[in-house]
Parts: sequence; structure tokens; C-alpha cells
Amino acid sequence: MSVEAYSPSAGRDRAVSVIIPVFNNYEGIRACLRALTRQTLNRELFEVIVVDNGSADDRHALLESEFKDQFCLRLVKESMRGSYAARNKGIREARGDILAFTDSDCSPESEWLESGMKALQENPNCGFVGGEVEQAFESKDAPNAAEIHDQNYFQQERNIAEKKFTPTANLFTRMDIMDRVGPFNADLFSGGDLEWCQRCERRGLHGVYASGARMKHKARATFQALLERDIRLLRGKFALGSRGLDPSFATTFTWIRCFRGLIPPVRFFYRSFFGEKKLTSLHLKLKFFAIGLGLRYALLFETVRLRIAYSFRRRSDGIK
Repeated sequence: MSVEAYSPSAGRDRAVSVIIPVFNNYEGIRACLRALTRQTLNRELFEVIVVDNGSADDRHALLESEFKDQFCLRLVKESMRGSYAARNKGIREARGDILAFTDSDCSPESEWLESGMKALQENPNCGFVGGEVEQAFESKDAPNAAEIHDQNYFQQERNIAEKKFTPTANLFTRMDIMDRVGPFNADLFSGGDLEWCQRCERRGLHGVYASGARMKHKARATFQALLERDIRLLRGKFALGSRGLDPSFATTFTWIRCFRGLIPPVRFFYRSFFGEKKLTSLHLKLKFFAIGLGLRYALLFETVRLRIAYSFRRRSDGIK
């Protein structure tokens, strides 16, 4: 069956529900919605649900009137803080057979929905589909040192093949899969996409990579933005592991690995000064190396802090 000939199941009036959480990012969500107006998929087949997660910016209310003639857009609110709580709200509101997730700082390419939908149709036994995420630089010809650090963050094909997950920046699944596996863990502020995809994998519902379902994501352009992202991911991974939801926890957060982090990063030094082609000047190479060192030791410090807090908590609970 072709994508355009898709007929929603009984009780649902859309083929696809696009779910986008937003928190104080009016310009970002507006740009994302503008990109959705250029989708090749018939606009009658999809709806867009924007979930406001407690934004102080009340301009989000203007979006419904701005895009009312472009596609079915609904703006809902979720008071429980956290992007996964917001996504769960979107799931409860969805009227589509297929759920397509992205973020307010992403910009889908024109064939995003059609390609993701087609991949699900061609792989009826899969649990989820992940599309390509391309980092967009402020200056395409000359990315800065922080953007070069961020350029390889989204390794989508590798994520799905090796890590068995795709981030919610570009994730497709079906409503019946969500019903079987359950919604995202709303208690998590990071890593909820990894935990959800692993639940799919444990049920034999594997992920599929769809290169045509492409998404652009603005690269982080400052050390502070990279650090905030990496700290959030580290805390999310630690939260998963300490709750028994990540089997790699026992080998990842060990004191031996912490001490190894103090060893000078020889490989990174080589990459910074000889291996990274986009580093075209000595100044850029030095800045790239400095950012990498800063991230390395900041994350090492945070790992030690989390490990100490975890040890004290286990002792207070009487666990050796």
C-alpha cells in the first residue's frame, strides 16, 4: 500500500501524529512548524501536537492561528516538568496510527514524514524507526570549534545498529507498539528515549534506520551548550543505571574508569592537531583541544560526584 493510500484504523482520523515538546523556545518551534508546512506527505494525513511544558513565553498560543491553514495543529499543555512527560501527554492526545517525534530545535526535511511512514510500512515487525539527523552550522563553510565537536553527535545508523536506540529528535513508532511497550518514563529528564527503545528490543521489536527520513539539528556553538548537554546525558545515564535500567552501569561508573580519566588524552591530542580536517588554523586547533579537555575533566568531576553520592545513598539504605 502506498503512503498516500494509507487509511487510518477505526477510531483514528489521522495516519500520523507529530509530537513536539517545547519549553521557552518560541522561535525554534516556529521554525520547526514552518518546515512541516513543506512536507511531501498530504497534509490531510497528519496532525501536529505541540506540547508546552510550562513555558514562561506566552507567544506559543499564537502558533495555532498562524498555522491553522497549513495543517491540523493542536497546542496542549503539560504541567509535569520534563520532555518525556510532555511527550506522554502528546501520545495521550494523538489521533494517528503512527507517532512521529522530534524536538523544537529541529527542522525536518520535506520527505521526513513520508520516508519515516514508508519505513514502518516496509518493516511491519519493527519497534521503531530512526532517521538521519544532520547538524546545521551557523556558517556552513567555517564551523567554529564547538560546532566541530558537536558534528558527530548524531550517529543514527550506528546508534540503531549498535546501541539499539534512536533519540526522540527523530523517532517513529506505531500507536499499537506504544500500547504494548508503554509510554516514556516520565521520571527521567534524560535517557528516556534510550530506555524506551531498550524496552522495545527486549520484546524483540528491533529498530530500523531510514536514511530518507532526514532532520536538521542546529549544532551547539559554545562550550557552555556542549557542557550542559553532556552533563544532562551523563546524569540521565547514571539515573538509568542506578535504577537497574542500564546493564552497562556496573562497568561504566567505576572508580577505575574515573582514575583512567586522569590519563592525558593522547589520541584526542592527535585528532585535534593532525586528524580533524575542519580545523584549518592553529588557533582553531588550540580552541578545539581546549574545549575537549574542558569537557573531559568537567564530566570526570561530575562522574566522581555522582559516584560518591550514589555510594552514600546505598550505605544509608543499608546496601553494601
